[in-house]
Amino acid sequence: MKVIFCIFALFCTTQTLGFESCEECLETIPLIGTWIHEGADDIASWLEENYCPTVEDEECAMHVNEMYPTMLEMIAEEFIILNSVRICNHVHACDLKETDPILKEMTCQDCDRILGDVRDMLTDRDQVQEMEHWLERHFCTEEIPHCPRFVRTHFYPMHEMAMRHFLHPHDNCVRLGYCQ
Repeated sequence: MKVIFCIFALFCTTQTLGFESCEECLETIPLIGTWIHEGADDIASWLEENYCPTVEDEECAMHVNEMYPTMLEMIAEEFIILNSVRICNHVHACDLKETDPILKEMTCQDCDRILGDVRDMLTDRDQVQEMEHWLERHFCTEEIPHCPRFVRTHFYPMHEMAMRHFLHPHDNCVRLGYCQ
């Protein structure tokens, strides 16, 4: 899973990660995935209004509402929530002593930078292609014959548009309690 590896690489190169404890990391990482689950229908509605008018696909709105919320929830589950222990272990938030310098109080600036880097990474074309391949293998079925074409044609531009609109690092840092 190339996306998970890149998340790991991003966090490993960020020496000021800022988790005070393993528990803080394990509570924080899944929150992002949970927020995506909670907002999937709103994101799909926004895409119907803002993405579909930009493409020549008469069935765009129907497909967005039919497939995108579930695709987004599956991506959040697979790439964020289910991998929170692995992510926290990889960034050494769960296997180092509390006195290690990487474990410190996260500042608002740390959080803004980290979530900005995560947003940029999650919209990187190579990373989104990994998500597309995963969706084709795990979401698309014979019962949805138009699914592979929809994923290949629309997932990347929809995903990038949605991430740029909804994933505002500072707003999420406020929500996480690192900024005021």
